Amino acid sequence: MGNWLISSVFLCCLFFSGDSNIIHWQNEQQLDWSDFEGRASRSEAADVVALTASGIGYSYVCENGLLEIDFEAIFQKDKSWVKPAGKNDYCLKHEQLHFDITELFARKARKAFVGKYNCNKTRELEHDVNQLLEDWQAYQVKYDKETDHSNIASKQQDWNVLVNKELEALKYFRRE
Repeated sequence: MGNWLISSVFLCCLFFSGDSNIIHWQNEQQLDWSDFEGRASRSEAADVVALTASGIGYSYVCENGLLEIDFEAIFQKDKSWVKPAGKNDYCLKHEQLHFDITELFARKARKAFVGKYNCNKTRELEHDVNQLLEDWQAYQVKYDKETDHSNIASKQQDWNVLVNKELEALKYFRRE
């Protein structure tokens, strides 16, 4: 295994419904290199071999005095890319885990935000969502730092186990 850097772009967004450029996280569907439709820009570091653009989409409506909030992990195909040097199963698993971490934080949000806000508390909701997104981004950065962008195989395996355990612990907050 050679040294390479894998990067991720973290997005926050409102829901993209019906957009063929978006993949919605699903338990039984894994990313494939064909999903990475973007192209690396000239400004990308030469040693970056793949980039995952994932995000947490959310929406809310007022229902019976409470904000009904929904969160969803998404992957943007046109902003995600891979160079030939990174096109292997090991790199793909690293990229999949970035998307899985996005789903993990969408589940954490579903758990934390259900029934918490009255309809007149949208400003408080937006503040709390921004804090959650900061925590999610910090977790993604920590993942890349501790695995050295997947170059430390033992740390990569530790993260695979950790994230899968956390997803399992929050399985009741999976979006159907």
